[in-house]
Parts: sequence; C-alpha cells; structure tokens
Amino acid sequence: MTTRSARPRNSTRTANGIRPVGKSHRRRILAIKCLLLIGLAAIVFRLFSLHINPKWNYNEADISHIAEAAIPVPRGNIYDQRGRLLATDHQVPSLSADPSRIDDLRGMARTLAARLNLDEDTLYRRLSARTASGNYRKFVWVKRELSPEDLAMLGDPAKLREEGLRIEYERLRHYPQRELAAHVIGFVNRDRQGAEGVELSFEDYLRSTPGRRVARTDRDRNLLTSLTVDYDPPKRGNHVFLTIDADIQSRLERELDRAVEKSQAEWGMGILMDPHSGGILALAIRPAFDLNRYNEVPPEQFTNLAVSNIFEPGSAFKVITVAAAIEEGMIGPHDPINCEMGVYYPHGRRRITDTRALGVVPFSESFAYSSNISVAKIARVMGPDLFDAWIQRFGFGQTTNSDLRMESAGIYRTRRHWSGASLTSLSFGQEIGVTLLQLARSFSVIANGGYLVRPHVVDRVENAYGETVYAFEPEAPRRILHESTASIMKELCHLVVTDGTGRHANIPEYRVGGKTGTAQIARAEGGGYYSNRYNAIFAGFAPLNEPRIT
Repeated sequence: MTTRSARPRNSTRTANGIRPVGKSHRRRILAIKCLLLIGLAAIVFRLFSLHINPKWNYNEADISHIAEAAIPVPRGNIYDQRGRLLATDHQVPSLSADPSRIDDLRGMARTLAARLNLDEDTLYRRLSARTASGNYRKFVWVKRELSPEDLAMLGDPAKLREEGLRIEYERLRHYPQRELAAHVIGFVNRDRQGAEGVELSFEDYLRSTPGRRVARTDRDRNLLTSLTVDYDPPKRGNHVFLTIDADIQSRLERELDRAVEKSQAEWGMGILMDPHSGGILALAIRPAFDLNRYNEVPPEQFTNLAVSNIFEPGSAFKVITVAAAIEEGMIGPHDPINCEMGVYYPHGRRRITDTRALGVVPFSESFAYSSNISVAKIARVMGPDLFDAWIQRFGFGQTTNSDLRMESAGIYRTRRHWSGASLTSLSFGQEIGVTLLQLARSFSVIANGGYLVRPHVVDRVENAYGETVYAFEPEAPRRILHESTASIMKELCHLVVTDGTGRHANIPEYRVGGKTGTAQIARAEGGGYYSNRYNAIFAGFAPLNEPRIT
C-alpha cells in the first residue's frame, strides 16, 4: 500500500523541478542590476574626467603646485639635392616675466627698458595687465631674441629668477645660406608658420606639433619630470629635399648679379633645369633678400618672378614656330628663304624689319641671325589654326603644374581672339605673355628629344627616421615632337651660338645650343611699347648631343 503526501500550495514547481522566481525576487534582481550599472557609470565618468582634466585628482592646494608646459620640437629641415642644409631651427634666448611675483612693476619696467633699449611705458602696460579675474598674469614676454649684449646687461640668470624674470629659449627658423635660393625656400613667420616658397607650399610636411607635459612644480615653478601628471608626446617635422644644387644656385646668382650690374637692369631672373626630369637645379631672382631678415624688405620683393612675372619672349619664341614648321614638313634647315633684304610688308601695310639685311639664304642662316621675316613667312604657310594648336601643345596659356607657388598661366589669346596681324606677331614672340618657367620647359622639349616635362623643385620628403613620406611622381612622358625634329632644332640652336646672335654663349668646353630674344616692354597703360625699355633673354641647353641642363 502506498501513500502520497500533500504538496504545499506555494511550492509549485515546473516540470524540471525548478521553482519559478516570484515577482518580489525579480524586483530585487532588477534593483541590484540598476545599482551596479549606476556604479559602473560613475567609475567610467570618473576615469574620463581624470583623463580630460587630471587636476581633479588633487585638492586646491595641490592644484596650485601643478603647471602645464609645451614641449617644442624642431620644424623639419630643408636640404639641397646633395644634403646641404638650407633651412633649420635653432634656439635663441628671450626674456619673460611673472608679474605676479614682482613687487614694483613700474620700477622693473624702468630698469628693463634702460638695459634692453625698450619703451618704459609700453613695457609697464604689458607687465601690469590683469586677467579677467583681476589677477596679474603669470607670464609676459619682455623681449624676444636677445642679443649677446642684452644677455650681458641682464646678468646672472639665477638672480633674474629671484626677481620674477626668466631666460626662455625659443626655437626660431635659421637659414645658414642667407639669401641663397631665397625665392624658392621662402621663410617662416613669427607664428612658426610657412609664409612663402617651399616653407609654405610644404607646410603640412615641415610643420612640427608641440607636445604637452602636466606636472608638479618646485618653488620656482619648474616642472618636476618625476612627478608628471599627464603627457602628450610631440611630433617632429619632416625633412624636405629639393632638386636645387647649392653650388649651381650660387653660380647662377653670381652671374645674374654681374649681368644686372653691367646692363643697369631693374631686375634679373634665371632658371637652370634638368630637361629630362624637370627637376629645377637653380632658380634665382635679383635682387634677393636675406631670409633671416625678411622683415627688413618690402613684401613685393618676396615674389618669385620666374613663375609669376609675365613678359613677351620676343625672338626666343621663334624656336616654337620653327619646331612646329619642321615637324609639319614645311621647312628644312637647308631650304632657301627670301629675307627681303631686311624689309617686308606681309599685309601690305605693316612693316617687318630685320636687324641684319639678308637676301635669299638657307633657312639655317636666317635662324642664326634671328630673322623676323623668315619666321613670319613660315607662320603664314602654317596658317593660324595649325599654329594656334602648336602654341597650346607646347603648354603656353596654361601653368606647368609645378610645385612652385603662385604660378601664372601667362597670357595667350587663342585663335578666335586673333586680329589680322596676330599670326605674324606671334611668330616672333609678340602678342603673348610667358613666364620664365614656361620658356625653360619649352626649350627642354628640344633638349630631351621631344617630350614635355613637368618642372618641380621638391624631390622627396623624409620623416625623422629617414623613411620617404612623399616623392615627386613624374607624369607619363608626353611626346610632342619627333626625335628627328628635336635633333634638327638642336643643330639650328647651335648655329645661333657659333655664328649668330648668341655668340656670347659659345664656350670651348661644350657644344651649346640656344636662342636670344630682345623684346620691347609693352606700356602698362596700353598704346604700344616703350622705345627705350627692353627685356633681354637667352634660353639654351648643353651639352648639345646629350643635354643635361636647360
């Protein structure tokens, strides 16, 4: 006989024998979960607050002994192609004051003004200025970039600290070569920002980011590294390597100075370029300026005229006219051409003259003596539409897409804007405005065998570990002339310097090719040209067989 005991009413179980949780238990579990989440949120908030503002970890007394300081690091250097230093940072002493620690501000202003040649009232106003809370400031610049004489007048640094003064060492930009390649390198302003040249165009690479240290201080407010509260590491600037060669740059500048002085010119400019890569070996503008003292010259002197100044190229432009005609099979170097004994009326009214009266001569001779009449006749055979296409094919009327700032596209009116005389004028370099960089690139087409290259002045950028973070990437070569045409043009340009107008460029060491140009300067207000003002131009390349330089 079996018996079954009675089950209590409140002990109901599920099929697997587990007693279900009642409502009161669920409420207690939910309350515990909420408390845990609130506690966890408070911890996370506290950690976040300490990370954002570590001073919260201290009481008011502690906070008064905590200070923050920037950790400056050098801006990136600039080097020439052989690693010679052109721009770097160096430290210079400056004087600061803590007015909150100075008892007699007027007396201090009087003393410092006398020692450092400052204005007493101006310095006093700076020292006595107060914060929004009404307290004296804890940091004020007294004088920056102290000279050795200034330091001698100030005396013992330890005694200065007792008086609330301090010698601070600032990083400033220094250009050891002074004015060498000034218009390429540019400079850094007082805010440590690139203001001109490569210093500006490659600012994102050269710029350094200061670090930050928060730490306890000693009685003199010096940060104690061993008691650091928070730290953000600094980031050094990258180093820029130019295509410029300092030796070649120096020689170009020296020769330009001689030429400007000899001709009593207002200014001079020159470019030396690798015709194959487009790398600029030297670029100079005269007059130049000392990069370390850029604030002593007018801002207009900072302008890189080689890429922004526009001028009529004159007879130097005949290279484009003749190269196009040879490429189209319209003329050869030995073909006879009638130069009309130096006077020609192509439209029955406009008179074209040559400085040398030639009759019927081989075209090569007319080119050597820079005959306007011969190229004008060639242009008429070519026709306006074809000539217009060739001018644009050589890149005139557009920038060269170089890495130099403020580059101008020049001035070129395309075919639909031509007048009846434009075809003739353009053939010998009038009615068109070019930059020196455009002219150098067009002559490089002849020198390198027919390719249009992209000029550039920066080869690469390396970080502090020597890793390349930027490298110039040349565009795909764009051939615009056959190699045979370029070869003929080289020989024609060689005749210019051996027998023609460019004999001063003939040197015994190398066979040189080139073309001269003398262009009257157009009046700024319009109405023709000045009768006694000219631009004198020479463009060329060497050595003739395998040119290495334009």
